[in-house]
Amino acid sequence: MTDSLHVLGQGPGATWIRANLGFPYKDWCLIWPFSRSQTGYAMIGEGNIRVHRVMCEHRHGPAPSPNHYAAHSCDRGHDGCVNPWHLDWKTPSENQLDRYKGGEILPARKLTADEARQIRDLKGLQPILETAAKFNISESNVRLIQAGKTWRADRRASAECSPPC
Repeated sequence: MTDSLHVLGQGPGATWIRANLGFPYKDWCLIWPFSRSQTGYAMIGEGNIRVHRVMCEHRHGPAPSPNHYAAHSCDRGHDGCVNPWHLDWKTPSENQLDRYKGGEILPARKLTADEARQIRDLKGLQPILETAAKFNISESNVRLIQAGKTWRADRRASAECSPPC
């Protein structure tokens, strides 16, 4: 058992991790059913331990250096994937280079307050995938905006403003 597993305790999240250490499906994402960071990554415990690091350590041993990330080959870490088959230790440079393999990556872009409002207004009216494509952002970014986890200042400003703004 890895050092990370000892610090997890005995709660439901730790029990779930231990039950899934031997997840047999290499092609399927294993989605964490408990709390996540604002960026969607699986977290556990008071110290906000990253679950994908625990799973990577279990499969590959400790990180080769403090500079290594538990990198996802499935590109779904932001969706909470913790499948140990999808994880490997990578340096930040290697992790960034992997983002460009096998397809086109969405360029980083900043939304305007108006675009964020439009995205929130499309919740339930348009599939998330279509909204993401329309604004050239990731599906997880659409979900975060529609859940009110990002663009809070914009939401407060619009709530304080009464017509005509």
